[in-house]
Amino acid sequence: MFDLLIQHIQEKVHLTTEETVRLEDYFTVKKLRRKQYLLQEGDVCKHMAFVAKGVLKSYVIDEKGVENINFIGWEGWWMADSYSFFTG
Repeated sequence: MFDLLIQHIQEKVHLTTEETVRLEDYFTVKKLRRKQYLLQEGDVCKHMAFVAKGVLKSYVIDEKGVENINFIGWEGWWMADSYSFFTG
């Protein structure tokens, strides 16, 4: 499960085998079912998410009830509510 993440990181920086093994201790695998939420309205975003498989979308529902997609995260992308993540 960590292969895509490690590959993504190694595109930016070289990791030794020991560093690769230690790095896995800092990440947790979270599997979501279809239509399951990673973060819901009102929650504080405490973690960045790396999309290892599938697609995630970030969206808001406006006052008319229309869904407006802000961002789509494909495999190999990072996702988070940046404002919530950085401001708490």
